Amino acid sequence: MTFEELTDHSFFQEIPSALLIDPDWNKKFKIAFQASCPEIYADIESLVLNGPTCSCNKKIKRYVEQNNKKIADLLWKFFTDNKISIIDYLHQIEVIHTPVSLSGKILKTTLKDWPDFAEEISRYVFRSFSVSKEGDTLFVYFL
Repeated sequence: MTFEELTDHSFFQEIPSALLIDPDWNKKFKIAFQASCPEIYADIESLVLNGPTCSCNKKIKRYVEQNNKKIADLLWKFFTDNKISIIDYLHQIEVIHTPVSLSGKILKTTLKDWPDFAEEISRYVFRSFSVSKEGDTLFVYFL
């Protein structure tokens, strides 16, 4: 991937936020991001502490959009220095941010695993679902 392809990628604005909430990279990237962009120091700190639903996430994305070249330089250096594949990281972001329809599908889980299952399906698109139970198994029918 070239520098230009990175800045033109449809998920470019998502990368800084994704790195800040990624447990493998958040500490290291937070230090680099805050040093490079001290004007949004507090928003970066808030996102790390409060997660992606924090209102500061929108501020950071807006800042990334307005400072495209500066952020691209920072990201390029960060990915290169840490030997992270930019393409693989962007693919992970695409999987998270691209809605997938579950309409017409039936998935299986257990009552014990329901909280994790519910969190996982929250990123998918469906109008409604119904659940039937057989023993410890739950069958989830998506409409």
